[in-house]
Amino acid sequence: MQRGDLMDPLTDVQVRVLGALIEKALATPDYYPLSLNALTVACNQSSNRDPVVHYEESEVLAAIDGLRRRSLVRAIQRVDSRVMKYQHLLAEAWNLEAGELALLGVLALRGAQTGAELRTRTARLHAFADGEAVDQALHNLAEREGSPLVRRLDRRAGQKEARYTHLLAGEPLLPHAVQPPAVAIPAMHVTDAISQRRSIRKFAERPLTRSELEPLLEAAVLAPNHKLTQPWRYYVLGPVARRRYGLALGDRKARKLPDADAAAAVREKTAAEYEAFPALIAVAMVQSDSPEQREEDYAAVMQAVALMMLVAVERGLGTHVRSGAVMEDPAARAAVGVRDGERIVAILSVGVPAETPGPRTRPAASEFTTWVGL
Repeated sequence: MQRGDLMDPLTDVQVRVLGALIEKALATPDYYPLSLNALTVACNQSSNRDPVVHYEESEVLAAIDGLRRRSLVRAIQRVDSRVMKYQHLLAEAWNLEAGELALLGVLALRGAQTGAELRTRTARLHAFADGEAVDQALHNLAEREGSPLVRRLDRRAGQKEARYTHLLAGEPLLPHAVQPPAVAIPAMHVTDAISQRRSIRKFAERPLTRSELEPLLEAAVLAPNHKLTQPWRYYVLGPVARRRYGLALGDRKARKLPDADAAAAVREKTAAEYEAFPALIAVAMVQSDSPEQREEDYAAVMQAVALMMLVAVERGLGTHVRSGAVMEDPAARAAVGVRDGERIVAILSVGVPAETPGPRTRPAASEFTTWVGL
């Protein structure tokens, strides 16, 4: 068998291992190569993966051994460390450029995707000049003499675009087309929206469109606002910005861990989780010089956040709001892009709920109410 030969298909675990190594090599080169623990975490992470898996370290190690025999992975052990680390050899084995590696990695991790999806999802791994550059790289992968790595799938009924799939595991099994469910927008009274609102922690993978988010933002600017100062500023974060914000949070968590590999795994896990959100809105406020006005403006901005959450419920979406000191972290502010004189007060994740928790028992309003002068 020749170096990098694809005569025999790879196993699903081997495909996931290669995809994870490609991703980490391009996205977080400072923490690459990966230890067995970090590689297992990367294989099993819940974001940017389809399907989500739960491999044991023994399974990952067996996959590594098979890939090493095919000269697709190399083991490295520094003289000052007892930890073995692993890196892929695909660029050399298959003569691949960075853009081609990025596409192959995302296909290995998430299965068949359209060209537009691939361009969005590879943005943090490689900067393609435009859609034509993505198409050319996919063409190069599909037209490799003797051993194509990618195949263009025919567009099925109901699909607007053709999809591409990798051939690392052999010819793909093509499932019957399934139409994604439409997001229902039921008629709803405001009291119903209030009672049905939940903090959603698990979202469906479908990204939200601009047209789905704009109604939330239009409602937000109608919040009560003393003197109409319009103190709110909304930053809708794309996948690259979401990942940068997640890295800022991950860095704060990693500082508490003495083990470098564990810290790197936590950092990457947090970044991947934030990148995977269907939508993320950073809500900021302009800081007034007047302490009294700052109090008024903060109240207005938080009321705007509440309106966004209620409109989301009305439109069949879920939200989860976060706040805290991390929002003043310089790296977090840089990821969002807030201007001087602005303060981030909330981070709102939005998407179609994958799981909706049940209602929690709350005390009656009478326990907190005092009727005065009646």
